[in-house]
Amino acid sequence: MAEYVAAETLGLKLVPPQGHDALRGSERIQIKGRAHGQKMNSGQKIGCIKTDGTCDTVLLVVLENATLEPREM
Repeated sequence: MAEYVAAETLGLKLVPPQGHDALRGSERIQIKGRAHGQKMNSGQKIGCIKTDGTCDTVLLVVLENATLEPREM
């Protein structure tokens, strides 16, 4: 879900899994997401960042738990 929200909001091009999730021009972006809100488990973690992957930038997308709208990127 975070990949889709980031692509729609920032105009990124999603790509098949290959060490990065999206492109902005030639910049390769790895996207990580987490829902946040009143009823979320505070111990929830973000997925591992692939340090050996083919990416130039890592983007963290924080979504509102109830609506899945982006809160922060």
